[in-house]
Amino acid sequence: MFVFQYAIIVLILLIAEIAAVALFAIMKEQAETVVKDELTKALQNNYQDDTLAGVDDVTKGWNVMFMTMHCCGISAFETKNDFTGTTKWTNKGSSVIPVFCCKGVTTTNFADAKYLTGNGSEAACHEAPTSAKSYTTLGCYDAVKNEVTQYSSAAIGIGVVILIVQLLCVIFAFCICKSVGKDEVV
Repeated sequence: MFVFQYAIIVLILLIAEIAAVALFAIMKEQAETVVKDELTKALQNNYQDDTLAGVDDVTKGWNVMFMTMHCCGISAFETKNDFTGTTKWTNKGSSVIPVFCCKGVTTTNFADAKYLTGNGSEAACHEAPTSAKSYTTLGCYDAVKNEVTQYSSAAIGIGVVILIVQLLCVIFAFCICKSVGKDEVV
């Protein structure tokens, strides 16, 4: 009896997984729009400052992502400045983007004067961002999407193998149920 219940549960999970993959394929564009909108809201409502000290973990997470993924904001800066509506980044002064969106900035040199004041007549990267000085050509949504897409073939392969193993488990469980039932009748 236990094996039959196991087979039914695994079969239900298998059907749910197939349905989830189908829904993802059908609603991919809608899901991307919702995710982008929610990320933009999260950035604008929670981003506090372009520093790593004295800010919440959400802001630190954004800043580290800007540095490590070489991106800035959710969408590319040329398309839209996601930092325009940030409600908690009150001490940004003349900054247009966080200093962490500037090329060459690391966790140890982000407060270095050459990044914060510019050199001579040239404005600092975060005050007058250009593609030569900052990561404004790539939004973080696209950067993360590119990372995920890079490994999508492997993920699909692993998913197919898991589905096949689950299907085999269901078949073997039903075979065991059938053979157990014959033994009980005799």
